[in-house]
Amino acid sequence: MKRVFLALDSHGSVRSAIRKRMKRKKFAKHLKVVKKLKSADVVVTSTEDIKSLPESLPPSVQLLQLTDCGGGQRFQHARDIRISNASLLYDTPVRVASMIAIIDAGEQARHSTDKRMLQLGIVGLGNVGIDIMLHTAKHLIEQSSAVSRLKLLPLDSIVVNDFDVTSEKLRSVQQALSEVDVSIRPADFDELLATSDIVVLAVHRGPTADPLLGAREVDLLSAHSWVIDLSEKGVVDRSAFDAKDNGNPMPSYVRVAEIPRSELKRKIGSDLKMAPKLIAKFTGLNLRLFAKGRRIREVEIPDARPDD
Repeated sequence: MKRVFLALDSHGSVRSAIRKRMKRKKFAKHLKVVKKLKSADVVVTSTEDIKSLPESLPPSVQLLQLTDCGGGQRFQHARDIRISNASLLYDTPVRVASMIAIIDAGEQARHSTDKRMLQLGIVGLGNVGIDIMLHTAKHLIEQSSAVSRLKLLPLDSIVVNDFDVTSEKLRSVQQALSEVDVSIRPADFDELLATSDIVVLAVHRGPTADPLLGAREVDLLSAHSWVIDLSEKGVVDRSAFDAKDNGNPMPSYVRVAEIPRSELKRKIGSDLKMAPKLIAKFTGLNLRLFAKGRRIREVEIPDARPDD
């Protein structure tokens, strides 16, 4: 029986949903919630709550399951620990808010530049970046969808930048875009900033991203471009967008986490609620697969063990 330590003090609804799911018979016979970290095989936590964990997890811990996106970087070099996350985009409000921000930015950028078609640049191809591209593809292809009141993006190209741009990561998006005339290709970071009308940042804060977007990078952006920030705090130096140079226009900046829920309700005509059950379902699936010795899903940092 695998032992699970829940470090979710600041996420009561998620903790409750995960506990409820784990009490089901199919989980209970494989998993047990423990109160002591040193006896755990699995740690379930969030980016916020992970701060309460020690730098080195006990040798017994084999899986670090995050209930959101990111936060496990300091453990990525630990031996025999797999790190997986349940992307924030499993939360419907965040996914919808992201698409609203991108579509609104596209509309504004097109009016500002008189361009018929635009370029979308995505920085970060983790779960969030891939999900953004797939949802963008879906909106380009499906004229009628759950958010039919939103106008579709007038895109003709998507460029991506990531430290690990693999053909496998791009293949699913290229396949999704096969029905529309939109190209997708990797691009240098500076090139992406200089040529994109909409820039989506979906990266973690770290040594090379503290900040990733500062004054130099903002200078590369078109004055009529938009930056959509899905990253952790600190990745973007917001003060760089406040600078004024002889009254010239500056790129626009939107942090998705700060979009009021009332604005989302007005745009799509319905309430958007948090979905801890979705996070619990995904987390529970990974725990059950792990308990059975099978490959877990949505692994952000691949496990390098030869027997995997």
